[in-house]
Amino acid sequence: MAFWSKWFAPACAECGEKMLDEKKVFDDREVCPPCHAKLVQAQAEKEAELEARRIAEEEARKRFEDKKAFGGDDRYGE
Repeated sequence: MAFWSKWFAPACAECGEKMLDEKKVFDDREVCPPCHAKLVQAQAEKEAELEARRIAEEEARKRFEDKKAFGGDDRYGE
């Protein structure tokens, strides 16, 4: 039976290797543990990059808003 279980074992959605022992699920796809670790790491890096970009955009927006003067124009000084 070992031959048949290896023959009909599901393949990893990422690398195509047959998964005999342990299967992990990532985005509704069955993947092998090494591919799962790579996918989780890539997702964490992407989320960190998006968070850093969001923070940079908020800081830029704050600097822009702080430069604006309410009710006056700097060109016409007092």
